[in-house]
Amino acid sequence: MRNLLGLVLAGLMTGCVAHAVLPLVPTRGAPLAERQQAFKELAPVTGSEAAQQAWGWGRPQDFVLLSNGLRVMDATDLLPAVDPGSPTATFAKAATDRFERARIAHGIGAGLGAVAVGLMFGSLAFTDTHSNAGPSNTGLGMVFAGAGVGFLALIPMIIGLVQQADAAVEQRSAFLMYPKDLRKRLALDEEVVLPAAPPSPNLLPQISP
Repeated sequence: MRNLLGLVLAGLMTGCVAHAVLPLVPTRGAPLAERQQAFKELAPVTGSEAAQQAWGWGRPQDFVLLSNGLRVMDATDLLPAVDPGSPTATFAKAATDRFERARIAHGIGAGLGAVAVGLMFGSLAFTDTHSNAGPSNTGLGMVFAGAGVGFLALIPMIIGLVQQADAAVEQRSAFLMYPKDLRKRLALDEEVVLPAAPPSPNLLPQISP
């Protein structure tokens, strides 16, 4: 039950994640060294893998940590660094659409749940607490109506959970495709190896005379 509530709350709060602002990406006509430096700063430190962070009620939240220190938790933040028709962009937009559907479904479910609770509590007004007569026919009708609305609320909740799970898959796919699409955006070949920084002279072994 705790995990289920966490998933619902996470679906309602999906739009509350912090957004990362990427620096400007050089054009394909920029000098090679400039494009290589941009890739070095914008590439994920985890290579091609998306990482996970425990977030909210034990729900794992995918994110990508870039080499410049930015942590990207929303795949749409990567759009300025990839081509509009790239797989990263396609997956990111699909994730946004599914997250929005999940929020709408969860909102409908929460609204129906509130109506169900209202009917249940409203039935108390028709209950005679000073005798053994119990609730009136109107009160019983409100109880059954509240129970029916409560069960009905489960339908959009389940739909929202399914959409949320699909959105997570789409977003993770965007994160996994991002390094390759970033290379393509910067017109860098797969074989290009970024020059490594020279070691500090203080770290070199001493050469005995």
